[in-house]
Amino acid sequence: MHTADDFKQLAKQTSNGQLRTRYLALYHFKKGETRTQIAAYLGVATG
Repeated sequence: MHTADDFKQLAKQTSNGQLRTRYLALYHFKKGETRTQIAAYLGVATG
């Protein structure tokens, strides 16, 4: 299983913007933040 830091590292390594956003969302989720907080950090809708 990946850790929060694994997702942060993957986000730094990819050049795909959409994938980077997903990795960062997973990073914040692993750190225990809510979907609303994550959406605010990333500037996306909660859908």
